[in-house]
Amino acid sequence: MWRRTFVRLLLLFAAPVILLLPTLWATYKNLDRLPWGLDSIFGCREDGWNGTGCDPEFKRQYWRNVDGETLQGWWPDHLQVIWTELSFWQRWRYSYQWCAWRNVGWNLRLTNWFGTSIHFDDIKIKVLSVEGHKITAVWENKFSGKRYYFKRRKVFGTWWEYGWELHLPVFQLDSLHYFRLRGRGYTYDVWPFKDRSIPSVRPRRRLK
Repeated sequence: MWRRTFVRLLLLFAAPVILLLPTLWATYKNLDRLPWGLDSIFGCREDGWNGTGCDPEFKRQYWRNVDGETLQGWWPDHLQVIWTELSFWQRWRYSYQWCAWRNVGWNLRLTNWFGTSIHFDDIKIKVLSVEGHKITAVWENKFSGKRYYFKRRKVFGTWWEYGWELHLPVFQLDSLHYFRLRGRGYTYDVWPFKDRSIPSVRPRRRLK
């Protein structure tokens, strides 16, 4: 796990440099994916390379929270902007921010070396403990027997999450998604991507 995490950290530092020209070109050409073979690493099939839900295989453009009418992706809705009304430089800046800073290397979770399945049919939860903000999750691959973990711990006053990412709520009995997802599988909404995990280390500074 730590070898993969180290590679992701290297990509985190390299992405702002690597993606400068490709994001300018993709914004200028209004591309649905990053060019020059970079989308398989730095793209995001779940929300689009720029957060607008533009990927042709999985369009996510159904938020209406900004003006109640315009359908667009999650990122512009989160920013409270209408994407089509932005200037070129505004669209590029938000796109660059999304893939080079906020969502680096997200498509790596779809690869076999970086990612692993956390589909209900493929894993067995061994430990699932939530004590306030402290979290411990351990699961086992049913076929290989390999174990994975996700933890949140407080270190020097900051809450840190590390290990293999796990969308915890869908594995808890009191979650509204628990039985629905077991009945319908990961075809509901964004679950084709939520059934893949990737190692990471990240701070959660806003937790108290």
